[in-house]
Amino acid sequence: MTKEQTEAFVEEYRTLVHKYVTEPGDRPPGSRQMAVRLVMLPNEDPGPTLPTEPGDD
Repeated sequence: MTKEQTEAFVEEYRTLVHKYVTEPGDRPPGSRQMAVRLVMLPNEDPGPTLPTEPGDD
C-alpha cells in the first residue's frame, strides 16, 4: 500500500468504527465495551510463498 492508500484506509476504518459507537447512557441491552485496535506494519519479510499449482515447489 502507498502512504496515500494507507491514509485513506485508516480514514474509512475510523468512519466504520464511529458508525457503531454509542453514548455511555445509550448502550443497547447485552452490549459490552470493546477495545478496538488497528495495527498496520510494513511487511519487510513476507516469508515463504505457497505454491500456486499442485506440484509447484
